[in-house]
Amino acid sequence: MVAFVDAGQVGENSTPFQGTVHVGAGIGVRYYTAIGPIRFDIAVPLNKQPGNDAFEIYIGLGQVF
Repeated sequence: MVAFVDAGQVGENSTPFQGTVHVGAGIGVRYYTAIGPIRFDIAVPLNKQPGNDAFEIYIGLGQVF
């Protein structure tokens, strides 16, 4: 099991460290196989924007960089 918090800022005309920062948090599980870990995460936005989804599901294979 893992718990995480992630924050970031994205935009066409965004200057670093100016503008709205979006934050999300979630939980996940890792299953280690011979070819690398399989990751399953579910995350929710902590400052949800109108029109965005209430949650996101992420599935990955291999290590995160």
